[in-house]
Amino acid sequence: MNKYNPTWGSKFTNEEIEEARRSGRLLSMELELSRACNLRCIYCYAESGKALENELTLSEIKDAVDQAMDLGARRIIVLGGGEPVAHPDIITILQYIYKKGAAIDMFSNATLITQELAQAFRSLDVNLVIKMNSMRRDVQDYLAGRPGTFDKIRHGLDCLQKAGYPAADLDLGVQTIICRQNFEELPEMWTWIRQQGMIPYFETITLQGRARKHSDLQVSPQEVYDLFHELSALDRKHFNMEWDPHPPVAGLTCNRHLYTCTLTVHGNIYPCPGVDIAVGNIRNKRLYDILNQSIVIKELRGIRKNIKGGCRNCESSSFCYGCRGMAYQFTGDYLAADPLCWKNPEHIYFKIPYPLSAKGLVPHKRPMRMVDRVMYADKDASGVVEATIRKDCIYMDQQNLFAEEAMVELMAQSFAAVCGSLDSISGGNRGTGYLAGVKQTRIQAPARAGDVLTVEVRPTGRFAGFVIVSSRVSKEGELLAEGELKIWQAPSDEQEDQP
Repeated sequence: MNKYNPTWGSKFTNEEIEEARRSGRLLSMELELSRACNLRCIYCYAESGKALENELTLSEIKDAVDQAMDLGARRIIVLGGGEPVAHPDIITILQYIYKKGAAIDMFSNATLITQELAQAFRSLDVNLVIKMNSMRRDVQDYLAGRPGTFDKIRHGLDCLQKAGYPAADLDLGVQTIICRQNFEELPEMWTWIRQQGMIPYFETITLQGRARKHSDLQVSPQEVYDLFHELSALDRKHFNMEWDPHPPVAGLTCNRHLYTCTLTVHGNIYPCPGVDIAVGNIRNKRLYDILNQSIVIKELRGIRKNIKGGCRNCESSSFCYGCRGMAYQFTGDYLAADPLCWKNPEHIYFKIPYPLSAKGLVPHKRPMRMVDRVMYADKDASGVVEATIRKDCIYMDQQNLFAEEAMVELMAQSFAAVCGSLDSISGGNRGTGYLAGVKQTRIQAPARAGDVLTVEVRPTGRFAGFVIVSSRVSKEGELLAEGELKIWQAPSDEQEDQP
């Protein structure tokens, strides 16, 4: 029986990882090329779609690779912040990394891979992980946000297999998110992937990006526990592999914070995509200085002694520290125990009750009330709200356009709805909110009757009863407006009576 418990994405020995951790060096770097993507996956952590302004140039990407390799990096992992194959310089970038002598891992949705590209990847020794979430056409297309995705993935996979993937010296993996829609088919899918000689990467969803707007994706820790143990039994029985089930990735262990970092499309350095804290930017500081001066990086490199809660004394703590991204996105603390791990005594066993109707969550009634439902809310009162602009809305002008000044009211109502949803679940009472000021508001494009708008709100500061709220209004991913509100939250009667 083969003990199968490699470190996710590394292929490094424990000794090499420990040396990199102690010396502050790198063994790999994770690289986002662009946010441009031809899909609109409903779980995407980066909410990819269109390329962003001021993304890294080709020369900046090459310089970042050089800096990482100077720090010891031997592998460059090209992530799918967008779709790497859609980048106009993808072959040039891969050729540069290859000639520098670093190994290459690349994540791709496979839909743009042609036979010519597959051969090019093979000639550059690119290890590939394709994103495939279902063997059912309807489920795959739903999760990808684009019809026809299933067939395009299968075509791309076929091109890679004809080019010689996988091979003894070249990996081909399949990355799959564990969600409600594909949950029942995952054991069958795992078996099929193994039979193809590919590596399955089945992982829990980090609650960020678009995943926050789709509560229908969520499965419970108990269900993940049952799944991981079933997959482990399949490997033991049919593939002579044995591994200890623990999240966040089935059969694999994530120790990335000990030896790697993530470079975003704007040059920011993150500990990983889930812990999206910018610890520095390579456009104004060298990578060596960023890594060696960051308290966040130092705390994560010392995660074994710094970790908190149930993870600290877990039986698996010698090789696992849970998902730092999950801990950070749920609790705001990257050192907290993994809140969705079944081994954590304080794990979260609940089904998120969203979306919630906004009716009754705000004091307004139609046609004054514009918000329809709260799609997601976090305990810090950040959240996502959906609003359909109706013809009878009092803010429509004679051209049937949503008046620009109404965008501010929509943002304020959205924050009120988020707060109201939290109160309705917890039984609390935050008191009545009043819009006290607006600044830095930008209107990019108008809204019309019939438009379904997504409003994101996030508190950025609190003082003396006031809350500063950052807000964005978009339609199908297109930014329409953004701004910052100053809201006075009057205390409830109960609060006023307290000494």
